Amino acid sequence: MRLIVAAMAGTIIVFTWGFVSWTVLEFWSEEIDFLPTENVSTYESFMGSTGSIPESGAYVFPARPELSSRSEFEDDATYESFRTMATSAWQAETRKGPAGILLVHPGGFDPMAPSMFVRGVMLEFAGAILLAVLLAIATKAGAGYVGRLGIGVAALAFAVVSGVLVPGNFMVLPSAWTRAMAGDMILGWGLALVVMAAIVGGPRRSGRYARS
Repeated sequence: MRLIVAAMAGTIIVFTWGFVSWTVLEFWSEEIDFLPTENVSTYESFMGSTGSIPESGAYVFPARPELSSRSEFEDDATYESFRTMATSAWQAETRKGPAGILLVHPGGFDPMAPSMFVRGVMLEFAGAILLAVLLAIATKAGAGYVGRLGIGVAALAFAVVSGVLVPGNFMVLPSAWTRAMAGDMILGWGLALVVMAAIVGGPRRSGRYARS
């Protein structure tokens, strides 16, 4: 029962932190910006190009060259030469810029859809359940409050490194975005961890069987 209560408390804390960080503290105000519309022709050209995208997805630009089939070339040396030249030209264009990743929904979406918040709460509850199970296992192994905090911090650090920093590196995401994503996760789930670790452990016992 304590596990469910801890997960519910964690979910409430994380969801509340998300609301506060986005609306009150404006945690993401400098990390997410809008496309500049001062130059109307450039803006309309950009939007027109995204409008031709057939389906929702992540699109890298400039586009990587589509290499021809080996059968279209006389020999391996000619094919490798063409492949090297095409790849080098794409790398040079990417280094020159602009370059990036577009997350596009051609049909649009509701930025305040109730279903999005419902899914968010469900996903946060699932994450809180997993964290609560880990804390409960630590408790069964004899860990006290400080020990549970240590286990939780290690789990949180793993999630930040593997789920934020590593993808941020290989996808060349802006450093400000990566810092905000990591900071948001650390603060929200860190606050939840402090409370959940106390709930999972139950009331402090006294006497010879008390644990730190």
